[in-house]
Amino acid sequence: MAAVLETTTTNGSKISAFLGKVRQARLPWMPMIVMAVVIISAIFAPFLAPHDPGRDGIDLLNKKRPPIFVGDRTTSKTVVESVELGKGNVLISLGDAQKIDSGAQLGDEVLIVERKGGTIKFPLGTDRLGRDMLSRLIYGARTSVKISLFALGAGAVIGTVLGLISGYKGGWVDTVIMRVTDAAMGFPTILAAMIIVTILGAGMWNIILAIMVTVWARFSRMIRGEVLNVRNRDFVMVARITGVSGPVILWRHIFPNVVNTLLIIATLLVGQTILLEASLSFLGLGLEPGAAAWGLMVAEGRDVLIDMWWLALFPGLVITAVVMAFNYFGDWLRDTLDPKLRRMG
Repeated sequence: MAAVLETTTTNGSKISAFLGKVRQARLPWMPMIVMAVVIISAIFAPFLAPHDPGRDGIDLLNKKRPPIFVGDRTTSKTVVESVELGKGNVLISLGDAQKIDSGAQLGDEVLIVERKGGTIKFPLGTDRLGRDMLSRLIYGARTSVKISLFALGAGAVIGTVLGLISGYKGGWVDTVIMRVTDAAMGFPTILAAMIIVTILGAGMWNIILAIMVTVWARFSRMIRGEVLNVRNRDFVMVARITGVSGPVILWRHIFPNVVNTLLIIATLLVGQTILLEASLSFLGLGLEPGAAAWGLMVAEGRDVLIDMWWLALFPGLVITAVVMAFNYFGDWLRDTLDPKLRRMG
């Protein structure tokens, strides 16, 4: 009974100490707001998106619509009796002019709408198929969060388990695990992901596998370092002397002391994961064409950047803002929970 009370008191003290650190630190409100918007968009995308982002959202009558703050694009043409071939960009026939303005006469200047301006129905414009950009950005948040959640979750579990075993066991087990970890960390991340996706093919689960393979080593390396600092402390030595098994020591005594490091690494890697997924999609190695993914949206807009700049600009800005927000929040979390952890791996 006393041991239970002592454990409860210790856990309560840790929670109080953590909340105290958070209260004393200056919260990064802007990154937190950006993160909250992304997470809320991912969870409630079907309710927040005004239109369907996929095939059901195709509206060819409203294709290539600019954002709401852009007006109609017009040009002035001179009314003539008939238009010779090749001069239609500056001249308009009398018959066509009178369809626009019934009072048009020869020699008049008539304003022709080349492209309709923005509308409140599509506040951020539409793409070449008439799909709403705002809806696609909202669903893109769901795609990025889902990939980050599964990829980092799997990578964190594998890396943490290997790091715990490596740091606690030592000897040849530590040597083997760390050499594999070093090899994984030494290989360029984007190149490793490209090779995996190229072999397995495009698709969300293949991207998740590729990212997981590239991030687990960072968890393993950092967790192993934390375990080396903890395994020789008094409470671990007492547990060994009293006959507590290794798995129990790892789970009950060592793992709670590396949770802070685990949270910091995961937060810092979210931005990298989102950027990696966007890079793969941009290179055509990510999701299938037409999917609502930020990197894919940037890739779709690069060929029409001058004429339809909003196709690449808005998803590019979102990627930049989200990656910076998670990185800044991860730095704040690191400085708050573990000031000694200044770099990863």
